[in-house]
Amino acid sequence: SIFADGGEENLREQPLHQPLHHHPRRPPLLGLHQSVSVSDKPSLLTPPAFSNDFHPLSTWHLPPSAVMSALKASCELMIVRHAERQDEVPGHTWYKDHKHRWFDPPITAEGVEHAEAVAEEMLREMGASRNFDVIHCSPLLRTVQTAEVLSHSFNCPIRLVPGLCECAAAVKARGLKWSQGTLCLERSGLAFQSLAELKALCPRATWTDEHPSSLDPFEDAVATLCEEACYHRRPKVCVVSHREGIRDLSGREGLGTPYCCVATYMYGQTMQNQAVLQYVGCRELVRFQKRGPYGDEA
Repeated sequence: SIFADGGEENLREQPLHQPLHHHPRRPPLLGLHQSVSVSDKPSLLTPPAFSNDFHPLSTWHLPPSAVMSALKASCELMIVRHAERQDEVPGHTWYKDHKHRWFDPPITAEGVEHAEAVAEEMLREMGASRNFDVIHCSPLLRTVQTAEVLSHSFNCPIRLVPGLCECAAAVKARGLKWSQGTLCLERSGLAFQSLAELKALCPRATWTDEHPSSLDPFEDAVATLCEEACYHRRPKVCVVSHREGIRDLSGREGLGTPYCCVATYMYGQTMQNQAVLQYVGCRELVRFQKRGPYGDEA
């Protein structure tokens, strides 16, 4: 956990406001230091126990403990990037063979193995105190298949959130819409997999009974999930999404985002009800390290 000593207990005692479910004009998330005036004291928050294999890609940026105490509510946001996608393997024929689902490839067999290894590391680190009870997931097949592994490992259901795929390049360029109850790319009309199809393709997963229909931009979708977590006093939010979203929220255009990397952020609400976010760090499994256009940039 990235909470200070007693942080989770203090969180449960904080006054909270009702979560908002639609944000047509939400102000952008601010960095913690932009809206909370505190002295820059050393952080008392504890970083994860890094293993030799599951290690950070850069310096771990923990918010100072004084920042944390100035917030009325907060939670840890963890975003897992999907595993290796089939259309990024040299020699693939995905686009040729799946013209109506070119934007929605599955993950590879190595990707499944990678996701399982990451889930094992996460379980080792968190133990029984995972502090989240649902996996919020982009509805694209590659993210759902990655989330299936986490769902099975953590015995935790998947909740599909359309806005979590809005950051992906193919979706962002074409937009989202609902057409007769089916999620589609707005400009082309090409359909996503239905919930029934995803359940058939991901038999090891469990699912929530409710899946939101709002087509919020990625940042708004994430902020809503964090608001809901603060309202219900859940200290951690688990998301499976895309590299673009990890980079957008980090504010670091050149941030390395290999397959199945796990990015951590701190979300908070000030006494003035401003939503604030700080990028903490990102980790990867060394033994699955794959640099270049497929592993780090796709």
